[in-house]
Amino acid sequence: KKIFPHYPPLFLSPLTETPELVEFPDLTGTVSLESVTITGAQITSLPASMCEQLQRLQLLDLSFNRIQGLPQLSGCDALVKIDLHHNEIADLEEHTFQGLMSLRSLDLSWNHLTAVKPQTFSALPALTKLDLSSNQLSSLPLAGLRSLTHLRLAGNTQLVELLAPEDLPRGDGASVPLPLLPLHLLSHPNTSPNTTTTPTTSSLL
Repeated sequence: KKIFPHYPPLFLSPLTETPELVEFPDLTGTVSLESVTITGAQITSLPASMCEQLQRLQLLDLSFNRIQGLPQLSGCDALVKIDLHHNEIADLEEHTFQGLMSLRSLDLSWNHLTAVKPQTFSALPALTKLDLSSNQLSSLPLAGLRSLTHLRLAGNTQLVELLAPEDLPRGDGASVPLPLLPLHLLSHPNTSPNTTTTPTTSSLL
């Protein structure tokens, strides 16, 4: 069902706590849409053609759904912020975020990620905040993260185990094993644009 077939709004009214919604809505005719928030629904996938209709989209919040995978988002060139926390994403293709030159914030926390392919974030020159906390990651590729200033990795036990105890925050380290850290990831002397690096204390802090 088309929500706005004739009227091009700038913002789609947030749809929250809508468990009856199981499919991403048809947004045909909303070419000027800048913000989409659909949370607390049962959406499991996104249409491959989504970005053909959302070329001016700046904010995409699909947290608290059941999304298992993502299409290529290169047509959503204006995206600045993506929130996908609390979904069921287990894998990311290297081309998923290709072309998102304006993306500054990406939240993939509380998903099922076990690994990130080497070039997944390589085409995100503006990305400053990346949240990968509460996944199952054992390594993290740094290629392309030249502007990254904040990274959240709490809840990835195998990554946290690579950090020396003295580098963890004081206090309840079990509940907050790694804070939102200010980073200079690519200033590490052994890191190059084509290098896949497992995080160490020196490359994270």
